[in-house]
Amino acid sequence: MTHAQLTVRDGSPAVRLSAQFPIPAGKLWSQALTPEGLATWFPFQVEFATEIGSRITFTDTTSDASTNFTGEITSLRDPEELAFTFGENSHVTMTLNSDGKETTFAVVERLANENEAARNAASWHAAVSKLERLHGVDSPELDWNTIYERYVDEGFPTGAAVPGIDEETLV
Repeated sequence: MTHAQLTVRDGSPAVRLSAQFPIPAGKLWSQALTPEGLATWFPFQVEFATEIGSRITFTDTTSDASTNFTGEITSLRDPEELAFTFGENSHVTMTLNSDGKETTFAVVERLANENEAARNAASWHAAVSKLERLHGVDSPELDWNTIYERYVDEGFPTGAAVPGIDEETLV
């Protein structure tokens, strides 16, 4: 996996990272970008209809008090791209590019606020590392706090509340 990078998407701050998988795009799509596939590696249970404009719901099932977030599917091209809004003013685009045998998975999240960069980069890093391990890619399993501190040390903007650490929980 590539380390997350700070970038700009549609004039807003964004984080981007990518990973290589030893499987064709169609297989990775069904195992990673469908609601059932997302459930294996994404930190929320995800429900959505497979059409642009449909509602997407994220449910945090890891805490005692389930938290729901919603968004909207903005792009859906099986097996190339899944994009959706997420939380407040964030937009996520996941793309698959394949040569038929290997697939490059990339995720770009346009952030609502620049101060979310370190937190969200660490979260995507941890999630994509989990996806890699599920597909036999050698990716170390690091504690989220360790990943976060690396991004902070690299100068990624900070200040957004960190769920489970800060009293206020944000997406």
